[in-house]
Amino acid sequence: MINMDRLDICDGHYLNLHHQVRKEKNLSPRLWVALENEVMNDLLKMEEKEIER
Repeated sequence: MINMDRLDICDGHYLNLHHQVRKEKNLSPRLWVALENEVMNDLLKMEEKEIER
């Protein structure tokens, strides 16, 4: 679980939550790897759905 004190999405600073977390660099290495793995898995799933169309 990531404890964010604020979300600045769509205010011009960050594109999404992943972008904010990456730019603020407030994750441990273990959590950073877990986040990156989940983002990549989601991107691969979206790509697979596009290919199936």
